[in-house]
Amino acid sequence: EALEGIIKEVSELFPDSFIHLGGDEVGTSRWSSDPRTAAWMAEHHTTPTAVYELFVKKAHEFAIKYGKVPVGWSEIWIAFGTKLDKSSVLQKWRSGDRMSSIVSKGYRALWSDVGDWYLDMLQYTWDKVYRAEPCKGLTDDQCSLILGGGGEMWGETVDTSDVLQTVWPRLGAIGERLWSPKGATISSDAARPRMIEFRCLLNRRGVPAAPLLNSKARMPPPRPGSCTEQ
Repeated sequence: EALEGIIKEVSELFPDSFIHLGGDEVGTSRWSSDPRTAAWMAEHHTTPTAVYELFVKKAHEFAIKYGKVPVGWSEIWIAFGTKLDKSSVLQKWRSGDRMSSIVSKGYRALWSDVGDWYLDMLQYTWDKVYRAEPCKGLTDDQCSLILGGGGEMWGETVDTSDVLQTVWPRLGAIGERLWSPKGATISSDAARPRMIEFRCLLNRRGVPAAPLLNSKARMPPPRPGSCTEQ
């Protein structure tokens, strides 16, 4: 009842078609070591894995009931595969999870690979981010099932003092890849002048985007000079 009530309320508050229900990094082994939870599972003759599946299934059912498309991280695909409702959208983030295994079964997906688009990885330069290819190894039909993607920024090493210069301008590289025709984003060399100008534009508008050519995100400029030289 609590879960349904939360999803119902969120669905009424936000008009978006999609609702992200998470499902990642669930430590089911902890449930067995909690006396109350362990007793409940014993009473219902069930296991941590089965409880995990039941929770995900119910959450998705409630989302669909209230007119939303359920989205979840790729762990739920690895755990439950085609048991998931076909309307579900799976967000791939772990490098070991294969996008082809999702889209080949006709499921839709989002791409946020930790190896390329996790912006808390300060060593990921803008051009590495730009060259990442969500559709690598996929057919055109399979690629069409990738609805989009996202650059993820987690909060372990940022606060209000540095989050914008950590995210920008690298997030702009992801945006251009996702929003542009594929043929227009083949070369990071061709994109470099645009990205430099974009960073300058952000600075002029008061957004403290870090220098584009840093070896690590949010580093200060290496020398004096125009934003076009940094």
